[in-house]
Amino acid sequence: MAWTKYQLFLAGLMLVTGSINTLSAKQWACSWESSPALLPSTCSNAKAEDSQPPV
Repeated sequence: MAWTKYQLFLAGLMLVTGSINTLSAKQWACSWESSPALLPSTCSNAKAEDSQPPV
């Protein structure tokens, strides 16, 4: 069963919008500095002691 042009278009559109969503969510999480305990340290400027689990 071959994919139709419409199905390929939808798959490509989902790939693009999912990538935009992932990148914007990461940017939003990195810009939200008021509550670092609720978010994992995924930013490039995260300190080493922030990435350790709580004891």
